[in-house]
Amino acid sequence: MNRIPPLSQPSNYLKTWLANWQRYRQSLRRRWWLLLILALPLFGFAYYFSKGLRSTYTAAASFMTNNDSASGVSGLMQLAGQFGFGVETGSDISSEKLMELLSSKRIIYSTLMKTLKDEEGKEELLINYYLKNFNVYGKVKAQQPDIETEGFLFAKDKKIEDFDVRENLLMQEVYYQILTSGLAITTSKSGIIQLRYATPSEVFSKYFLEYLVKTLSDFYVSKSVQAQREAYELVNKRVDSIKVTLGNAEYRLSHWYDREQPKIRAGAVSADSYVDKIRLERDVEFMSVVLGEAIKNQEIAKMNLDLQKPLIQIIDFPTLPLEKKDPPTFKFYILALFLALLTWAIWVLVLQIIQDALHHQPADD
Repeated sequence: MNRIPPLSQPSNYLKTWLANWQRYRQSLRRRWWLLLILALPLFGFAYYFSKGLRSTYTAAASFMTNNDSASGVSGLMQLAGQFGFGVETGSDISSEKLMELLSSKRIIYSTLMKTLKDEEGKEELLINYYLKNFNVYGKVKAQQPDIETEGFLFAKDKKIEDFDVRENLLMQEVYYQILTSGLAITTSKSGIIQLRYATPSEVFSKYFLEYLVKTLSDFYVSKSVQAQREAYELVNKRVDSIKVTLGNAEYRLSHWYDREQPKIRAGAVSADSYVDKIRLERDVEFMSVVLGEAIKNQEIAKMNLDLQKPLIQIIDFPTLPLEKKDPPTFKFYILALFLALLTWAIWVLVLQIIQDALHHQPADD
């Protein structure tokens, strides 16, 4: 049969616990100087780390795509369909695709090769400004010590495809720093894409985000209508060729009239010559009809190109002054104080436990 513990037992445990707590609290009071010893170096580390931090400036931009067709577009599509031109009802645009493009090397590299005006009003490539004001050379040197990059700057007219090893190393390091440190891309349910980019340079944050959206728009529009543009250019070449052929046929016909004019007046045109006249007139008439159809196809191809061109609407552009965010210096000191208190408490309690164990050891013997 289980026995119920006496009521005095919990009170004994409580008295023991309170006695130990009083003893530990007194030990903490006596060893307050340990807290000071721990806090001073921790506050020194907090000051050292916070001193290297700089205020950041956040640029914000947003844009959306518009696939809505105007009221008269459907009729134009039906007209184009009658001539064998298939026009889709909208461009294949998705927020996920645009977000992937925004973070692609092609878009960011092209953006970094744009020009900004620095604080002194001087024009400079974005990549060169970044290299001068951010820690890039040191990190590239640590990764590739055999390649000298210190002080290197990019030429304005250099194409991305022509970058050498050194240029690719520097550009790739800047690319990864941008993606991992300051660039944030989000999209809403309504399809609006929002971008935020923060760096210690207000000028760079503003120009980079502005050019990033423009570069994306130009690249995406160009690639989206590439097939339609090639078709339109092919039709233009065909129209030009038909015009030349028609001009030659008209020249030959007019030359026949000039040559046969005296015989026409005398009514002495031969049968063979008359057949040549009929053939030349038939050629002119035929090429005129062909040219008319070609011009019609040219207009439809132009309409197809315009309808397929996606529309990226810029909602917000970053404007100066940008949102400024000071470094969290106060948080470093709070963290240092917390670590000092925690370490001090654990240290003192461990010392007290050791003292208690040593104090009671002779009695146990």
